[in-house]
Amino acid sequence: MYSEGQTMSACWRYGMLFCNCFTVFGVYYFMEIPTALQSELTNSHNTYIGSKNTGNQTDCKVCLGLGEVRYNLLFSVTRWTSFGVCLPSGFVIDRLGNGRSAIFFSSLVLIGSVLFAVGATSHPPVTTPMYILMVTGYGSLAFGDASLRFVQARVVSHCFPEVTLIAMAFCTFGCVGQGISLFTTPAIATAIGLHPAVWLGPVSCGLGVLCAVGLALLLHIHPPVVAEDNGNKKILTMNVLRRLPVSYWVFLPSIGFTSVCWIVKQANLPYYLELRHGYSMREASRVTGIAPVISLLCPLVCLILNKVDCDGIIYTFFHIWMISFFALLGFCPSVNIIFISLADGIGMGMMTALQWQVIVILCPALYLGTLSGVTFMARNSITALTFIAAGYILQRGHVTSVDETLRHYQHFFLMIIVLMSTGAIFGVVMNIVDIRKGGALNSRIRKWQQSNIEAIGLVSMEEPSKYCGNSDAKESNDYSMN
Repeated sequence: MYSEGQTMSACWRYGMLFCNCFTVFGVYYFMEIPTALQSELTNSHNTYIGSKNTGNQTDCKVCLGLGEVRYNLLFSVTRWTSFGVCLPSGFVIDRLGNGRSAIFFSSLVLIGSVLFAVGATSHPPVTTPMYILMVTGYGSLAFGDASLRFVQARVVSHCFPEVTLIAMAFCTFGCVGQGISLFTTPAIATAIGLHPAVWLGPVSCGLGVLCAVGLALLLHIHPPVVAEDNGNKKILTMNVLRRLPVSYWVFLPSIGFTSVCWIVKQANLPYYLELRHGYSMREASRVTGIAPVISLLCPLVCLILNKVDCDGIIYTFFHIWMISFFALLGFCPSVNIIFISLADGIGMGMMTALQWQVIVILCPALYLGTLSGVTFMARNSITALTFIAAGYILQRGHVTSVDETLRHYQHFFLMIIVLMSTGAIFGVVMNIVDIRKGGALNSRIRKWQQSNIEAIGLVSMEEPSKYCGNSDAKESNDYSMN
């Protein structure tokens, strides 16, 4: 039984976990609005669009006319912005602390969502000034997808040091905003209009600000388990970087090549489903939203994986899991798309939780914000370049054939599979290095190694004693004969 003080402490921690999870809800709801409205954003009234079943099933109504290149460039600019702000924002988080950082960065995302909504709801087709406004607003996601996730990881390391994997799995609940956005945005755009659907983005970001304020208040009232130690104002130095394990530096390219695949795939998936399976915009968006919603199962799966205690190996296993389903999605249209989406959601949800678990394990809590910035710089630089490549691979130009467009998508999925395979190779190397250097990421194997060493030591101690005992017995017999 808990005492009254312990019960209150548990209640505060649950409140912190809830607010920590949903500070990013609005970010991910806002992030998926362009994906859910891909047909409206990319197509113009003069653009051919059709599916294998009908010629007008996916016709846009507003038709902003961005095209594939400018559409993917919208995401690419966000990743380049994130690349630029990752390291400074990580440093700022380490200096400001968790609560103030959550309020500051969630407010920046709210301002950016308003700018994007103003640009997207202008008179079609989108003019260059309005497109720049959209890019500027969407670029603010860099402060949410990166900086607020740093804050989440830092809160977990300070408030839940004994159950970091499960706590980080619960943080994926905020990412369910992606699924909700993909389910609701096309329905609202169809039933009411494009403007209300887009302006729900700023509303959701406002909810994120409220959660950030709640988190700051709870952290102020109830100190974390591990003190933040902001008063020392310590700065990440080269000595700290040199003391980091080698597995951390191998992990950087692994997370870069891994996350990019799912991010780029999600952004371009709805229109592919419209062409390949003849879905309407609403149907394609709903199928795309299945994967983020399935991430709600992550805490349950992590409860099981926490017993396995081999985070590095499981992380690499889900690389292979994702590669297989990307291949099915791009080259096996006969396989049930719902099944692929469910497996895709489980795989990416687990990889997201395990990525943050690896960061929390390998990085000192005092410098977690800055080192998370270094990690996301690697990830976002690769993601930004991949979005540019995807835009040119999928560019239709004057192509009016659905089959030709689908061939472009096959090249797109081939690029994703190659990148994911590269990340898997780095994941294997990371585990080899980790096991040889002590097994911080694979505690179960480290315990096996220690038990084997102890068993060998016991055997080596027993053998001399047995030998000495036989010798003593022999000597005693000699004395008795004399």
